[in-house]
Amino acid sequence: MTSYFDKLNLKPSERRLVVITGIVVFLILNIWFVWPNFGNLEKAKNELKEVKQKLENSRREVSKLQDYQEKLMVLEGMGAAVLPAEQARQLTRTVQTQAQRSDVTLNQITPLNIRDNSSSTNEFFEEQAIRINVTAAEEGLIDFLYQLGSGDSMIRVRNIDLRPDSSRTQLTGTMILIASYQKNVPAATGAARQNNSDTSQNKKT
Repeated sequence: MTSYFDKLNLKPSERRLVVITGIVVFLILNIWFVWPNFGNLEKAKNELKEVKQKLENSRREVSKLQDYQEKLMVLEGMGAAVLPAEQARQLTRTVQTQAQRSDVTLNQITPLNIRDNSSSTNEFFEEQAIRINVTAAEEGLIDFLYQLGSGDSMIRVRNIDLRPDSSRTQLTGTMILIASYQKNVPAATGAARQNNSDTSQNKKT
């Protein structure tokens, strides 16, 4: 059987050169095209695993949609809503009570009108604001602000302007405090949503 090298009439030394050259070319092609892609399969597997996990999480959350809607209706119908006429007074009382506990002197409290009912973020809550003039030691003022923000009052500081007083032992200045209150949801709205929920369930069955 005649080999390919016999057809080329190559000498043994030329055959070795051709073989070595072929091996070198083969290695170069592998280094250039094959080896850089060795990790692509594992990378693709990891990406596919992440996509499957995200899909599973999304399906799990979608399956809880009905529960979320029911909880929303319960929260909307809770009697925790404060009447608008009482909101400012309740905010003032909460701030005054905490000021006494934290040894903060309130020199003046001024209600502010900042409500914006056109905002979609205020669909279930509305805001009340007051401006207070305070005088207190640094430790008491920090405790006052911390206690207001960490409780269930949902009070936060929107603006603060402080400076040392004349004795240089206390801080004095003004703050604007904001509190969010749940709006009164009309019973008809809750009933309409309940009817929509029942209709959706009937369609599913």
